[in-house]
Amino acid sequence: MSENELSAIRRNFSENTSCHGVSQIYSSKSKYEKVFWCFLVVVVLGMLVSQVTIRIQAYFARETTTSIVEQYNATLEMPAITICNFNRFFYADTQEEMDAIKELAKAEVNPYGGIDYDKLGYFNNMYNGSVREYAIVKGWNLSESLYWCRMGNEECTADDFIYTIGNMGKCWTFKTDRWVEKAGSKSGLYMILDSRQDGYTETPEYGNWGAGIKVQVHSPTSVPEVDEFGLAVPVGFTAFVTVKMIQENIMYEPWGRCQPDKENLNYYQTYSHANCFRECHREFIEESCECLLYHFQNSTDFPECTPAETISCLYNVSLFRELFLTPENCECQPPCNTRRHESKISYGSFPNAAVYYNSPITFWENATKEKVSQNLVGLHVYYESLSYVERREDKKITWSALLSDVGGQLGLWLGISVVTIVDIAHFFANHFRILMRKVKELRGHQKTTNQDVEEK
Repeated sequence: MSENELSAIRRNFSENTSCHGVSQIYSSKSKYEKVFWCFLVVVVLGMLVSQVTIRIQAYFARETTTSIVEQYNATLEMPAITICNFNRFFYADTQEEMDAIKELAKAEVNPYGGIDYDKLGYFNNMYNGSVREYAIVKGWNLSESLYWCRMGNEECTADDFIYTIGNMGKCWTFKTDRWVEKAGSKSGLYMILDSRQDGYTETPEYGNWGAGIKVQVHSPTSVPEVDEFGLAVPVGFTAFVTVKMIQENIMYEPWGRCQPDKENLNYYQTYSHANCFRECHREFIEESCECLLYHFQNSTDFPECTPAETISCLYNVSLFRELFLTPENCECQPPCNTRRHESKISYGSFPNAAVYYNSPITFWENATKEKVSQNLVGLHVYYESLSYVERREDKKITWSALLSDVGGQLGLWLGISVVTIVDIAHFFANHFRILMRKVKELRGHQKTTNQDVEEK
């Protein structure tokens, strides 16, 4: 009974399935034809399995494609522009103050020994031990150094800048919500700055040798790193900084390295690789020093390090940072979405000879050529075009594409569709059902036989 049912199921499947070649095996009269069709179906099935395996492996390779598109806009938001002076502290009034500045610079360069703590006592006597407060008072004063400022057709003043205290002392960021409607230097930011070189306190042994400013163009939501990535503008020159905005979107794991669930920071609203590493650095200092160095913005309960604590902290951090404090150990992954600004710089002499004869420099009394060339800096920052470059990563093979690839291979080699797969599954399910019923009948028959033997 079961054999007849199985034979009927096989015959019905072979006559009605859309899987090419199977019907030929059953319908062929000649034994040689049956062998030929069996061989062909096996070979084609092998090719099918090989091709489908390749497509599935390609999908699980998690490869991506990168598209680069330039988007043109009617307006672009002006980026943040941070400027720092090469000199951190200005106009030391006494030799005691100059010695304290020198010892602090020496400690930051080489905190491993030879520090005169008595000289650092100046900060305790004058600024309650706060180097940050000293940096605010004796840092670069923009209100006295900004001689000319225009943003497009509008004037700007020092009030349009906010200061930050960092590794380069007191820096200033032009942070505004102004939008640019035209590319080119006439629509950007133009400034004339006084570097105030006559007030420099940097020493060649431990400080900066340069004179002028460093500038970094960055996203308004990112923390400036002028000491690392700033562009230098020397005195006696004007710089033309052209800017190109780049929007990058990268794939999340396992296709890329981006991890959206790990983009929450404690001290910064926007996640970036630099912000993550800076926060890791800060947390390490809090843990190892139990205070914060003066160039960290203190918005927590941690006190600022005193000058003596600064030396001790710098020693611990410098000793350990090279071995441990890396982006990898801090688990800082690239952000999923980031906006950055690529900058290119060119220079021209500043000012020209006609300036001294036509006397447009009304902000300086007794302005001499030597004084101007040793102190003044010109800076133009502007977009090179009203467009931005969008770089986007996408899956090379999506789930839909994988289904299309597998479906194409099934159709190419054996003409199998989804309905065919269901039909094949139904065929094997019927076989399984009949075989299980046959096993059950055999077990029942064996049980009856055993009972008859026991009764006898």
